[in-house]
Amino acid sequence: MKPKAIVPESIVPAARAMTRREWLEFKAAGKDPAFTDIDNPGNLLRLQAEAYDWIITHIYDAEALADVPMCELNALAEKTYHMTYGRPEAEKN
Repeated sequence: MKPKAIVPESIVPAARAMTRREWLEFKAAGKDPAFTDIDNPGNLLRLQAEAYDWIITHIYDAEALADVPMCELNALAEKTYHMTYGRPEAEKN
């Protein structure tokens, strides 16, 4: 059984993969962890947070989602990232 969402599902959009144009902007902004050298493993959490924020801000309507808990937005951004790279587990959930 799925845990109940904190915010009604109708407020949080369905995840989708980024388009190539969006992904190129994401990469150019230096937010894609796949293209970032990590000199300190502690920086990985910061990079992940910045990547998720970029996705919510540029792929979805961040203003409309301003009152959605971060845990739900992080889940949406993570699923978007995984779908962009074609990870099958993202589409199953």
